[in-house]
Amino acid sequence: MQSKNGPTLLRHSEGDLSKIWPAKSNLLSSSFFYPYASRFIQNAQKLLKLGIPTPKISAYLFEPITGRRILRYAPLPGLSVRDALHADEASFTWRDIARFLHSIHEKGVYFRSIHLGNIIDLGHSNFGLIDFTDVTFYRSPIPLKRRAHNIHFIYKYQEDRHKMEQTPSPWIKESYLEQAPWNDEKIERFELLFERYQASKGYGPQY
Repeated sequence: MQSKNGPTLLRHSEGDLSKIWPAKSNLLSSSFFYPYASRFIQNAQKLLKLGIPTPKISAYLFEPITGRRILRYAPLPGLSVRDALHADEASFTWRDIARFLHSIHEKGVYFRSIHLGNIIDLGHSNFGLIDFTDVTFYRSPIPLKRRAHNIHFIYKYQEDRHKMEQTPSPWIKESYLEQAPWNDEKIERFELLFERYQASKGYGPQY
């Protein structure tokens, strides 16, 4: 399958996936100098070193004639959180997801466009990540505004908000604040940043 602006995703009979990125002709695009395939490989390696499960990459191919870049990998064993929720097969709570988000933030991982579709439910309250080409790694826990943006982005998709509202609270934001040992002032700053992102519906800081 292929999205309008994204790569093609092929499923092999053995169960592996191949992601194919077309050549970029725009010299002003950052992906021309730092291809998404390279980001995927490097980010996967860094995430694994931090103890965060990712797909296992088995092959990488660059086609000089077409300019295409192809990655083959084994998908993580499980459904995305979004798919699990819609199939009524969720074995987790919002607290579990919030705990995972808090843990990767503490490890310095800022996955800018994280959402319920790229968090994989591995069972037993464990999670992994996919589609992680837009990750920034910090040497220390990520700043408050990045945390607020990530939690805001979880609420971006209407289908996810609707599903969340059908389940008992506390939801992700409230559960996240339960994980964070912050004083009242820091919680208020987080709430303010979150509300600003919600009001603007923007994508937040890029780095």
